[in-house]
Amino acid sequence: MQIDFLHPTNISAVETINAEKKVEVDGVEVDLTLMPIEGLVLGLNYTYLDGDMPLQPHPLKNNELTAFELTQTPQHAGSLTVDYTFEPWGFGVLEAYLDVTSTDQYAYAPLGSQRFDAYTLYNARITLADIRVGRGGALKFSAWGKNLTDEEYVVLALPINDPITTVIQAFGEPRTAGLDVSYKF
Repeated sequence: MQIDFLHPTNISAVETINAEKKVEVDGVEVDLTLMPIEGLVLGLNYTYLDGDMPLQPHPLKNNELTAFELTQTPQHAGSLTVDYTFEPWGFGVLEAYLDVTSTDQYAYAPLGSQRFDAYTLYNARITLADIRVGRGGALKFSAWGKNLTDEEYVVLALPINDPITTVIQAFGEPRTAGLDVSYKF
């Protein structure tokens, strides 16, 4: 296991050490895809992680045994997808898609207790496809939205100084929506 952290006197330098003591992460991942009726596809994904990092020597503190956090390791994460294709109409095919992804809180830095909060994102798309145009061409219109509830979540953070005085953060995309138009010939 490698442990990365900022050097306290030079924040542009990242220190990387190899864990001296064995680090264990156990878990399970379940991924199911079901088609209960024609045109409906359901997807379910769940991940459980249980990590244990014993005290490790800290190279900047005379190898004092220190509690480091496992980073990027949420205990629970998962997603649910619903994809439905309606019976074709005379002028095209209607498709609807929804996905929900959720992530438990997790550490973003190995020292201290800096954690990303848990968050859940909802995304959707509705498509009208196979609209025949001309000789063999087909139009497709899709309206979509991402992060429909406008959840504010952090995707990257960088703690500065020891003790920490500043945390630089990058946020995930806010609610976005769009319309895609394509023509296949």
